[in-house]
Amino acid sequence: MIVVMPTKFAFFFTCGNVFLLASTCFLVGPLRQAQNMFDPTRISASVVYLISLPLTLFSALKFGSLMMVVAFVTLQLVAMLWYLLSYIPFARTIAKTTLGKLGQSCAWICGRCCRK
Repeated sequence: MIVVMPTKFAFFFTCGNVFLLASTCFLVGPLRQAQNMFDPTRISASVVYLISLPLTLFSALKFGSLMMVVAFVTLQLVAMLWYLLSYIPFARTIAKTTLGKLGQSCAWICGRCCRK
Protein backbone atom coordinates (compact mmCIF):
# COMPACT_ATOMS: atom_id res chain seq x y z
CA MET A 1 0.00 0.00 0.00
CA ILE A 2 2.90 2.34 0.66
CA VAL A 3 3.96 2.22 -3.00
CA VAL A 4 0.47 2.71 -4.41
CA MET A 5 -0.83 5.36 -1.99
CA PRO A 6 2.01 6.74 0.14
CA THR A 7 -0.01 9.68 1.44
CA LYS A 8 -2.86 7.53 2.71
CA PHE A 9 -0.47 4.97 4.19
CA ALA A 10 1.60 7.62 5.99
CA PHE A 11 -1.52 9.28 7.37
CA PHE A 12 -3.02 6.09 8.78
CA PHE A 13 0.33 4.72 10.00
CA THR A 14 1.02 7.96 11.88
CA CYS A 15 -2.53 8.09 13.24
CA GLY A 16 -2.06 4.54 14.52
CA ASN A 17 1.13 5.57 16.31
CA VAL A 18 -0.59 8.61 17.82
CA PHE A 19 -3.41 6.35 19.05
CA LEU A 20 -0.77 4.01 20.48
CA LEU A 21 0.68 6.90 22.50
CA ALA A 22 -2.80 8.04 23.54
CA SER A 23 -3.72 4.54 24.74
CA THR A 24 -0.62 4.27 26.93
CA CYS A 25 -1.39 7.76 28.29
CA PHE A 26 -4.86 6.48 29.14
CA LEU A 27 -3.48 3.39 30.88
CA VAL A 28 -0.71 4.97 32.96
CA GLY A 29 -1.68 8.63 32.90
CA PRO A 30 -0.16 11.44 30.86
CA LEU A 31 2.28 12.60 33.55
CA ARG A 32 3.73 9.15 34.16
CA GLN A 33 3.85 8.52 30.40
CA ALA A 34 5.84 11.73 29.90
CA GLN A 35 8.16 10.83 32.78
CA ASN A 36 8.76 7.38 31.27
CA MET A 37 9.33 8.76 27.80
CA PHE A 38 11.83 11.36 28.96
CA ASP A 39 13.73 9.05 31.26
CA PRO A 40 17.47 9.34 30.44
CA THR A 41 17.54 5.82 28.96
CA ARG A 42 14.63 6.54 26.61
CA ILE A 43 14.90 10.22 25.76
CA SER A 44 16.76 9.82 22.46
CA ALA A 45 14.29 7.29 21.10
CA SER A 46 11.35 9.34 22.36
CA VAL A 47 12.54 12.57 20.79
CA VAL A 48 13.27 10.91 17.44
CA TYR A 49 9.89 9.18 17.56
CA LEU A 50 7.97 12.34 18.44
CA ILE A 51 9.77 14.36 15.75
CA SER A 52 9.25 11.69 13.11
CA LEU A 53 5.46 11.73 13.56
CA PRO A 54 4.83 15.24 12.18
CA LEU A 55 7.68 14.90 9.66
CA THR A 56 5.99 11.83 8.20
CA LEU A 57 2.70 13.66 7.83
CA PHE A 58 4.40 16.75 6.44
CA SER A 59 6.36 14.77 3.86
CA ALA A 60 3.26 12.89 2.78
CA LEU A 61 0.74 15.72 2.73
CA LYS A 62 2.96 18.57 1.53
CA PHE A 63 5.37 16.81 -0.84
CA GLY A 64 3.73 13.45 -1.55
CA SER A 65 7.20 11.98 -2.03
CA LEU A 66 7.37 8.20 -1.78
CA MET A 67 11.04 8.22 -0.77
CA MET A 68 10.50 10.76 2.02
CA VAL A 69 7.47 8.86 3.29
CA VAL A 70 9.41 5.58 3.31
CA ALA A 71 12.33 7.25 5.11
CA PHE A 72 10.18 8.84 7.83
CA VAL A 73 7.98 5.75 8.30
CA THR A 74 11.14 3.70 8.71
CA LEU A 75 12.47 6.26 11.19
CA GLN A 76 9.18 6.07 13.12
CA LEU A 77 9.32 2.30 13.20
CA VAL A 78 12.96 2.08 14.28
CA ALA A 79 12.52 4.73 16.98
CA MET A 80 9.39 3.03 18.30
CA LEU A 81 11.09 -0.37 18.39
CA TRP A 82 14.15 1.11 20.15
CA TYR A 83 11.84 2.77 22.66
CA LEU A 84 9.93 -0.48 23.27
CA LEU A 85 13.17 -2.45 23.68
CA SER A 86 14.14 -0.12 26.52
CA TYR A 87 11.40 -1.69 28.66
CA ILE A 88 12.81 -5.22 28.33
CA PRO A 89 15.92 -5.87 30.45
CA PHE A 90 19.05 -6.30 28.29
CA ALA A 91 17.00 -6.14 25.08
CA ARG A 92 18.92 -3.17 23.69
CA THR A 93 22.23 -4.87 24.45
CA ILE A 94 21.08 -8.05 22.72
CA ALA A 95 19.81 -6.04 19.73
CA LYS A 96 23.09 -4.12 19.42
CA THR A 97 25.14 -7.33 19.65
CA THR A 98 22.95 -9.14 17.15
CA LEU A 99 22.99 -6.28 14.65
CA GLY A 100 26.75 -5.92 15.08
CA LYS A 101 27.30 -9.60 14.35
CA LEU A 102 24.93 -9.40 11.38
CA GLY A 103 26.87 -6.43 10.03
CA GLN A 104 30.16 -8.27 10.45
CA SER A 105 28.76 -11.31 8.65
CA CYS A 106 27.47 -9.20 5.78
CA ALA A 107 30.81 -7.41 5.49
CA TRP A 108 32.63 -10.75 5.48
CA ILE A 109 30.31 -12.15 2.80
CA CYS A 110 30.59 -9.03 0.66
CA GLY A 111 34.36 -9.03 1.08
CA ARG A 112 34.56 -12.63 -0.07
CA CYS A 113 32.32 -11.99 -3.07
CA CYS A 114 34.15 -8.84 -4.18
CA ARG A 115 37.61 -10.43 -4.09
CA LYS A 116 36.80 -13.05 -6.71
